[in-house]
Amino acid sequence: MKLNFLMLFTLFAMVLNSCAGQKHQIQTYENPTIVQFKYYQVIKGDCLWSIAAKKEIYNDAFQWPLIFKMNRDTVANQDLIYPNQNLIINTGFSDSDIQLARQIASNTPAYKHQ
Repeated sequence: MKLNFLMLFTLFAMVLNSCAGQKHQIQTYENPTIVQFKYYQVIKGDCLWSIAAKKEIYNDAFQWPLIFKMNRDTVANQDLIYPNQNLIINTGFSDSDIQLARQIASNTPAYKHQ
């Protein structure tokens, strides 16, 4: 019984020594971006392109997919928004999100009123 305890203790000590010799890598994170939201109430004649182009929104019509992305629960079709509908506008998207939105928009024809 003493032998087993001694072997176990020795093994434990060896593991502790090997761990002590290793440098532990500490992972650091940048401060998270504070996401800010705005709300926009749709007026007659609006489309996601025109809303995104507004200076107080994104000042870039090609960022309309960002509005669509944030409002998927209330906007089922990007071509169908209605007066008095409230849209959430996220002002904290990353550069890669913006690039992807612009790429999607550039491959999508603008909505034409019929």
